[in-house]
Amino acid sequence: MTDGPAIHQRLGRTLWAVAALTLALAAAFPVAAYFGWRRHGDAGLAAAVLAMSVCWLGGTLALAAPWAAGRRNPVVGILLGSLFRMLVPLAGAITATIFWPPFRRVDGFGIIVAYFLWMLVWETLLSLWLVKQPSQATRVQ
Repeated sequence: MTDGPAIHQRLGRTLWAVAALTLALAAAFPVAAYFGWRRHGDAGLAAAVLAMSVCWLGGTLALAAPWAAGRRNPVVGILLGSLFRMLVPLAGAITATIFWPPFRRVDGFGIIVAYFLWMLVWETLLSLWLVKQPSQATRVQ
């Protein structure tokens, strides 16, 4: 079976994509944290931390889904990725809005939506990089 090295190669690419997503979200965090804290104090800063956390979790699960689905089910992996990409930040935003009143006052839902859009750009680019077909030269051995 020659699928073993391919699994490790896909895992390595997935880990690189997760690291790149982490860097992209971390790069946007100081801006979100500054504006959240400047406008709403500690509650705004906490909302920025929550936004980054739920978007990172959703994006990471979305990047890992195609790897977990394997080569035999790439469409299932992409669909699962879409589900994780949208469901985790949305569930986090709705849950925090219901159970954390300061989150409502600082417009935390809007902060998560803004962070989600930033994450969506990067996660989409990284997903396309992950599912890119290898060139003909690497297929022939």
